Amino acid sequence: MKTLNKYFTLIAATLIMITSSAIASGVEFKDECYINDIPFNTAEVYNQIMLNNIDLAFEEEAYVNDIPFNTEVISEKIIFEETMVVVFEIEEEEYINDIPFDTEAMAKKIQLQASICAK
Repeated sequence: MKTLNKYFTLIAATLIMITSSAIASGVEFKDECYINDIPFNTAEVYNQIMLNNIDLAFEEEAYVNDIPFNTEVISEKIIFEETMVVVFEIEEEEYINDIPFDTEAMAKKIQLQASICAK
């Protein structure tokens, strides 16, 4: 029963659409007269707006060198001042020969160990 209701609804909707499209296709509108009372060219409008904005944004202004600023000199000065603040204190250590190292003796010891492991 539900299926029949769905099919009936679909058929009715299709018939309504076909009927309304047939009626609408028969309607003819009469042509209106073209009146060019508002001439509008997008490119001209855009260019005019851009020209107006450029004129406002870039007004001529005299160059005033009232703040001389050299980044290199200032950075060198700041780095120098920062390094002078740090106090480096390195204590002198006494030489202690607590790790005797004899290269020839070590080489002989390693050769002896290698020959034992090889056997």
